[in-house]
Amino acid sequence: MNGTSMAAPNACGGITLLLSALLARGAKWSPRRIRMAIEATAVATPNATGATIDRWALGRGLLDVPAAMAWLVAHKDEPLADVRFVVTAATCGNGAASGTGVGRGLYLREAQHTRAPEVVSSAFIKPVLHEDETNTARVALDVTATLTPSAAWVSCAPSLPLVHEGKGFDVKVSLAGLPPGCHQAEVRAHHGAMPLIAPLISP
Repeated sequence: MNGTSMAAPNACGGITLLLSALLARGAKWSPRRIRMAIEATAVATPNATGATIDRWALGRGLLDVPAAMAWLVAHKDEPLADVRFVVTAATCGNGAASGTGVGRGLYLREAQHTRAPEVVSSAFIKPVLHEDETNTARVALDVTATLTPSAAWVSCAPSLPLVHEGKGFDVKVSLAGLPPGCHQAEVRAHHGAMPLIAPLISP
């Protein structure tokens, strides 16, 4: 079976197993923590030719419930796993072609969007703590995120200091030299103190 008609109940069933196991342990959880565990442990799946299915078709990968549960147990005391990081993007000026900033990313599709050799997008990241969190905890939030583009044709600052008000940075997309076709890349942000746990932001 395949398609969203199978993917949705499969994901819901897997997440239900995670919540059931956490409740049995008396462990705390949040939607953000569950999502981070799932994304950090998702399995990249090969297609019929053996190549990994791209993000366009598969997203993060196939849900792995035992691995996600192991992640939750291993990182149960990590406070940043409960912090959501909301990302917004918009196209800047600078003479580049005008693209479309849509929600968390930059979408370049039309010919007028891709004529210039580069497009610069302004991204903004805002940490969002749980509504019940204290103001003291909000003010104390101080994270240095390491920014890593997934493709050579995308560049940005190497790091970004984040406090509870959020902070912006520019992302440059170098279009010159890209062959015709569909291209996708992302900028991942890891916390400097836990670079291997999971990306804090991976739009």
